[in-house]
Amino acid sequence: MDEHEFDALFPYRSFGSKEAAQEDARLRRCSILANALFGKTAEDLQQQLRAPYPRIPSGFSLNDFVDLQKRMRMMLTVAPGNPRFARSSLFRQLASRNISVGAQRYSMLGARYEIVRCAIDFLKNQN
Repeated sequence: MDEHEFDALFPYRSFGSKEAAQEDARLRRCSILANALFGKTAEDLQQQLRAPYPRIPSGFSLNDFVDLQKRMRMMLTVAPGNPRFARSSLFRQLASRNISVGAQRYSMLGARYEIVRCAIDFLKNQN
């Protein structure tokens, strides 16, 4: 993802307190979904990846999963080149620690992205 693709994800516009509150609510919802979808351990991620489709937490729409996928894509493509993220111990752990599921190897971050992708595919096929 280059800077033009990144900028397209967040079109420039005036940003007031109402918009900030809406974005905060979206980010919180995204975080709750991520916690419910990924679990707390590497074993939780492996279970999600081994399943025919991920366990889908109730109360979330397809749009919530797409929003999470967009944020995860940014972390996978933009964050590694950003020194502020590269210094984050959590980001380094997610980007460098690997898990295996069958013959597939994923970084912790890549595994999370794959789970979101599979969940979106499943939800799209349910409609």
